[in-house]
Amino acid sequence: MTIVALVAVLIIWGFIAYRLFFQGEGPQVTWQMPDVEMSADTYEPMKEYQLIGEYRDPFLGKRRRPSSSTTTSTPVSKPKPQNIILEPEVPWPQVEYRGVNNAQGGDPLIFLRINGVDQLGFMNEPLQGITPIEVYRDSIILEFNEERKTFIR
Repeated sequence: MTIVALVAVLIIWGFIAYRLFFQGEGPQVTWQMPDVEMSADTYEPMKEYQLIGEYRDPFLGKRRRPSSSTTTSTPVSKPKPQNIILEPEVPWPQVEYRGVNNAQGGDPLIFLRINGVDQLGFMNEPLQGITPIEVYRDSIILEFNEERKTFIR
């Protein structure tokens, strides 16, 4: 069966090669676009349309009334801006989660590297301002300045 399929493929590709290389190109058909000239006399400006602001609302069944420009608005005094002192935002230190040691009957011991220094700590015990919230075997959730991030081992 494989030999029959191989012979059929060779015949088909042989026919394609014969058509491409030995038969030559067929008659060439040329087509030319007719020349069309545009003159300024045939140009017509577009029509202008004006939208009407007063129309019937198809859902409510009432006519919409345009706002009248004759009403006067009372001036509203702007509140004075208060001086707000913004504390500079402290960026997260460079943290690397190194692992956890689950002691039986006690809190897990957490291994972190904070700014290149190895640290050991327990749950909810701050380490250089970073508090471990949840710990897993492959990741940890830490809190720093009331912002939480997840670190993967």
